[in-house]
Amino acid sequence: MRALSKGSRKITIEVATEVRDALGGVEPTWATHARVWAQRRSPVGQLAGRETQGGMQTIPETDTVFVIRHSSDVAAVNPSDFRINAAGTEYFDIVAVIPDPPNYPQTLELHAKRADV
Repeated sequence: MRALSKGSRKITIEVATEVRDALGGVEPTWATHARVWAQRRSPVGQLAGRETQGGMQTIPETDTVFVIRHSSDVAAVNPSDFRINAAGTEYFDIVAVIPDPPNYPQTLELHAKRADV
């Protein structure tokens, strides 16, 4: 897939999963769901730093927005089960997924907040 723009970079969308440890206990972990091109930007205006109404959806506090193209790989992405791994060292919890936002047709906006890892 072609990059969205010159400022785009690859991100990894990870899904929450569980594995069994040596003693049979369940250990939470993250697995790669998809690697996609994303344009990273700061939230605009009222979206920065506080909850707001986006169309018919309430968007919780956000500090970063990742814009990605629609694909079957990312169709299932939701805030409760997925996170973003940017550059292997920055992790973001997805707080809202906005399909086809204004000015970005055929894309998804992943509103995210830096995760405490």
